[in-house]
Amino acid sequence: MQRRILIAAAAIMLPVSASAQSIGVGVAARAGSLGFGGELAVSVTRYFGVRAGIGALPISYTGEVEDVRYHVESTSPLTNLGFDFYPGFFDLRLGGGLMFIRNPTTFDAQYSGTIMINGQQYSDAEVGALVGELDHGSKAPYAIIGLGRQTNRGIGIYLDLGAAFLEEQRMRYNATGALRNDPTFQAELEAEARKIEDEVNRYVKVYPILSAGIKFGFL
Repeated sequence: MQRRILIAAAAIMLPVSASAQSIGVGVAARAGSLGFGGELAVSVTRYFGVRAGIGALPISYTGEVEDVRYHVESTSPLTNLGFDFYPGFFDLRLGGGLMFIRNPTTFDAQYSGTIMINGQQYSDAEVGALVGELDHGSKAPYAIIGLGRQTNRGIGIYLDLGAAFLEEQRMRYNATGALRNDPTFQAELEAEARKIEDEVNRYVKVYPILSAGIKFGFL
């Protein structure tokens, strides 16, 4: 009778023990299109986990093209919250979730000579610096395929490849020149912004995800 009780107790404890062993926590440093930053991952079961991350994109461009001096600042930071599914072979990982976009991409352009805005010609003194921002929306669902399990014990590397699907984006324009408060000029700026906005939303619908990192798993 005592032996039967021990066998029954072992049978009850076996799935509990296996489940406990599947739970793990990992932290990582990453770099790529999701920015330079870090992630936290938790394996809830052997096949399922959740993770969150944040990354900065310290990317800016200043240059001159055809008598126009540009300065562009990329959106930053980017954060993500989602799940991972582990099929159980080769440390393959499938995932999805939401990417959160806090700030727009901003730019300014200083012109020399004349500029066409909505089919109308203006001088550099009338326009001054053309200032704008492209709002990418506050969030974007994403899907990824990856290699490497962040919650495995010890140090390792991992890779993510996928895409985030952007919401409708909005373009805003303003100017610093003599016509900055002129209603007609403001209407032309608005019309020009809508044209660019339509082009952006037609061709820029997907944000590519390519991210690699070094992880440390424990527990």
